[in-house]
Amino acid sequence: MAEIKYGYKAIISDGAKQLLVNAIQGSVYVFAYTGEAVFGKTPDELQKDVKIVGNKIQGTLNYIEGWTEFSSKPEEQDGYFVMIQSNLPEGEKVYMSIGAKSDVELDDGIMVLRIINGKSVKLTAKKDDEIVEEKEYIFDFTLEPQPEVEGEIADATEE
Repeated sequence: MAEIKYGYKAIISDGAKQLLVNAIQGSVYVFAYTGEAVFGKTPDELQKDVKIVGNKIQGTLNYIEGWTEFSSKPEEQDGYFVMIQSNLPEGEKVYMSIGAKSDVELDDGIMVLRIINGKSVKLTAKKDDEIVEEKEYIFDFTLEPQPEVEGEIADATEE
């Protein structure tokens, strides 16, 4: 290890490095959410190794079944989900658009997204109803296989 005579040596985690890179790239950005449970699930239950590389959100998503806290609609309770978070620049409102849902205001910056037909998420930062910045992040996920459904095998013998 090289000797440092003047200055400071700092160890920065990969997550902190990504935050610094994103902060330099503009006022609004996303990062992997690593906090407490949301709708009864922790990030670790939904995803592994989620990171933002340029304009891509990458990582591995686990298949989730029967997540009633996410939605009361049965057709929205199964699938692949990702938890990400956006910063909330001071004095700006940040809106998220994915698929048919557009301009959903982010109160706390946390997004739990069900990955279906959408291939990206768009963030729009507005100040006084004027667009300050727009960014689109493309999904680039590895999907864990769905668990096999146990069921009865029909008896196909002839009488």
